[in-house]
Amino acid sequence: MPNILTIKNTLLSLRGEMVFLNQAEREEYVAKGEFSLFNPTWRLFKGDNEIAQIKKKLFSWSTKYFIEGNGGEFILRRKSWSWTRKYLVLGGPLDGALVIGGFWDTSFEMTLHGRNILRGDNQIISIRDTCHVTFYDDSHQDTLAAILVAMRIDKKNEGSGSGADFGD
Repeated sequence: MPNILTIKNTLLSLRGEMVFLNQAEREEYVAKGEFSLFNPTWRLFKGDNEIAQIKKKLFSWSTKYFIEGNGGEFILRRKSWSWTRKYLVLGGPLDGALVIGGFWDTSFEMTLHGRNILRGDNQIISIRDTCHVTFYDDSHQDTLAAILVAMRIDKKNEGSGSGADFGD
């Protein structure tokens, strides 16, 4: 049976914070950004344990996020020229996984070797930015949660106009 989590941004947070809630509305993960004017590091927690760090690479032709956690170190790279949002996982346990977003940027799917790993649907009308994610493979859920944090940071940065990268 697939596992469904809801990701919500915390309102009125200076550093930025996201919570992952299970179907019983209990907190599974919390992602917190550090206070930084330029390039904050985000940390993902499961309970009191830090399980991943996410940091955007500055000065790159394509948007890249370095993710370091229980699943090892890997990169989430966004394809620069595309009608829809596309990400590729480079390294780590999900090496080669591809995330493809829908045309209206309201949904996305992740596949690895032709097999669906997760599907996400953004809630269109909501006070807090909300996304419902269905995990079809629980074996790498911590790694997938870190990837989801990076994707949501990227979407937020693009919307605020602070996602520009300059040269490599």
